[in-house]
Order: sequence, then structure tokens, then C-alpha cells
Amino acid sequence: MSNVRTCRACGCTDLHACPGGCYWVSLDLCSACAKKSGGDRLPVIAAENIARNHDFLQVIVLAWDGQQTCVATYGTTDEQSAQAAEGGNRIKRALGWPETMCRAESAKVAALHARIAELETQLEAKHGS
Repeated sequence: MSNVRTCRACGCTDLHACPGGCYWVSLDLCSACAKKSGGDRLPVIAAENIARNHDFLQVIVLAWDGQQTCVATYGTTDEQSAQAAEGGNRIKRALGWPETMCRAESAKVAALHARIAELETQLEAKHGS
């Protein structure tokens, strides 16, 4: 069982990039889709800085540049991060974003899922031997 990195928005992978090329901006979002959604304009570090500077557990930032809306989320723990991401997804749905762009998962939770998949693969290999 191989874990192929896949963009949550367009489905591109390391082996099949977007036309014109792309790169990973998070565990499951390519640069082409981040740019389309404004994701490259509002980095998570902006939300993290607000949380740290103002002692917030979760931050959801919604920004508008006159052409597109951008959303960034941050949570201090895995649970807070997951809740903030879901809050960001709800905001995007309310604004009418395409459903494919309303499935953001926090990087912290995505890393945990990747680690679980890695451990499951190792366990399968061990028991299959």
C-alpha cells in the first residue's frame, strides 16, 4: 500500500503535476490550487502570529483583496487546529466556494494522518512477512 501525495483540490500528485507545473504548499494542497483560492496570499503564519501576539487558541482570518477572498486558520493544539480548519471550511461554504476548496485539513492533523498511514504500512509489512 503506497501513500501517494495528492492535492485535495485538483487531485494532482508528485507523478502527475498540474499543467505548467506546481509544488506543495501544504501536505495536501498544490501551489496552483493555493494560488486559485488565494491561499498563497494569506499564509498560515499570519493567523499564527495573531494567535501568539494576542493569546488566542484558534484564529480564522478572512481577507478580501478586491478580487478574491482568502482564508487562513491556526490552532495551538492538534484539536484546536482541526476545529479552526473546520471553521474556515464553514466560512468558505457560506461564501459559496467550490466544495473541493472547503475540505481543508489542518497541517497538524494531516501530519498525524500521514504518520498513522506510515505505521499501518509498517505493521502490514511486519505481519505479512
